[in-house]
Amino acid sequence: MDIEIVKQKVNNALHKLYKMDAYLFEHDLCERCLQHKFASYLEQENFGDGYFIDCEYNRAYSKSNGGIRTKKITSENGNSIDIVITKRNNDPDDDLVCFELKKWNSSKGEEGFKSDRKKLKILTGQELPNKNNKNGEKVMFKDTNGDYYRFSYQYGFFIIFGQTRDQVKIETLTRNL
Repeated sequence: MDIEIVKQKVNNALHKLYKMDAYLFEHDLCERCLQHKFASYLEQENFGDGYFIDCEYNRAYSKSNGGIRTKKITSENGNSIDIVITKRNNDPDDDLVCFELKKWNSSKGEEGFKSDRKKLKILTGQELPNKNNKNGEKVMFKDTNGDYYRFSYQYGFFIIFGQTRDQVKIETLTRNL
């Protein structure tokens, strides 16, 4: 699916969210609440046959053993992604879009934003999954066969919800092939 079509669908869902659920922003409800409502509006946008919109998705295909495993992006214990659009099968090429979302007044501030941007870079194949060890050195994650974990979402969106629709900030990443 072309990036411009995806962007239009994302903007349509954001428009509906702010139009239908302004209360959530006016009363400063939690990020998970906003995430759920945004996902429900994404579902209305029809991303194609077989695609699902899932929240807090924490599974990934493992090439070496052909199975589904915990999604290790920046933690050996696994990570959850705020929202994904995927076919839920064992073909990583069917991973269409991943989202990381934050509120304008996130208590984690820029450090949380940085962490989410890193996840999206990994999920779109711009970096290998990794974490920093105690010495600050980057350590790459490998599966039981010694292969690096890889992800290939076509697009990643980092969205900072504003108090109003015109304050929303969107950053888009594209898969690195």
